[in-house]
Amino acid sequence: MSNSYVYKHKPGRGAVWLMAVTATLLSGGTYVVGGPELLPAAIMMIGFAAVIALRPRPTYGIKVDDTHLTLAAWRKPRPIPLDSIAYLQAAQISDEIPYVIVYRDKEREGVFALDLPDEDTLVEIMAERGIPVRTSI
Repeated sequence: MSNSYVYKHKPGRGAVWLMAVTATLLSGGTYVVGGPELLPAAIMMIGFAAVIALRPRPTYGIKVDDTHLTLAAWRKPRPIPLDSIAYLQAAQISDEIPYVIVYRDKEREGVFALDLPDEDTLVEIMAERGIPVRTSI
């Protein structure tokens, strides 16, 4: 097997769109009502939307090849040799850590939720490489 699996995820810009629509509605309200009270709120929303839109969005995801599982592949890549992993365990430690990697030496490490694909895909790609994913605790 010489193929690798790449999962890449970038969060959307829903907050920017919500602020832009709100600013538009506030501006329209200022025009319809004829009062300048809503104008500062509209300008503030436009400013917030611009600040959020200009901020860089991190890219989350993993890479899995024949020899390594690379966590946080597009932020701070950390390759883990597949032969050092015993299994992946579903462990709802928090909303941000749905799985832990259990190493052969019994050490454990949490995996950030946004780095992982859906559960079925995770089970499939790890099974192809001989690593079980235990979904029940």
